Amino acid sequence: MTSFRHHSQILALDFDGVVVDSIKECLVSGYNAYANFHGRTNIERYEELNNEWAAKARHMRNYIRNGEDYVFIAHALAYNVPIQQQSDFDAFVARHRDLRESFLEHMINQRLTFSAAHPQAWVALNPLYAGMKEFLQHYPNKENLYIITTKKLVFVHKILAANNISLIDANVRDTSDGSKRHIIEEILRGRCVDPQDFNFIDDQIDTLMQVHPSNINTALAAWGYNNEQQIEKAQTEGIAVLELQDFFERFAI
Repeated sequence: MTSFRHHSQILALDFDGVVVDSIKECLVSGYNAYANFHGRTNIERYEELNNEWAAKARHMRNYIRNGEDYVFIAHALAYNVPIQQQSDFDAFVARHRDLRESFLEHMINQRLTFSAAHPQAWVALNPLYAGMKEFLQHYPNKENLYIITTKKLVFVHKILAANNISLIDANVRDTSDGSKRHIIEEILRGRCVDPQDFNFIDDQIDTLMQVHPSNINTALAAWGYNNEQQIEKAQTEGIAVLELQDFFERFAI
């Protein structure tokens, strides 16, 4: 990567695992969504989760691709399905694809209910990574700053607002209108941007590989939800791996 220029280059960030450490909220909401699916009682605090359940769920967090996948984590744990790598999780979700729509509905409803009834508690489960709040608040050219995420925009905006972060609404995009690659290529066309002036940071190696044909600059957020195997895969594929401090130094204001 060459020296970054805020005035002429674009920086696009994934949200969960790059901007926000959302693991506690995701696991609580996924647990509750699955409980609602079975008509069981919800919990309100992360500490109410069984420690062993939470540890196994955290391990599987590295493999999720969409919001409903948190409910699939609960489903896999309920049946003691061993998930050791991405292919295991993808195969499990594929075997139960008939549950996807229902799981997604329960996950969205759970988050809407939780964030409305207990807004402060919900936001507290979604802390920003150290230094990220100030970085986003004071970014010098917000025309060239994007969020591209699988998270529903209503929840992204709730978290940004709670942290007094103001971004351009049109630059905060979710995948309801296409894949991350589709969104990136749409931005490239709409802004007439050279792909080498577009920088995308995500914590999911498979997502970065999917956008690779767009010829943009990509980097894996090693501070997010990935493991040694996924980091090694990024290095093998020639994708830069950044620690959080590397990120701030690379895109320093």
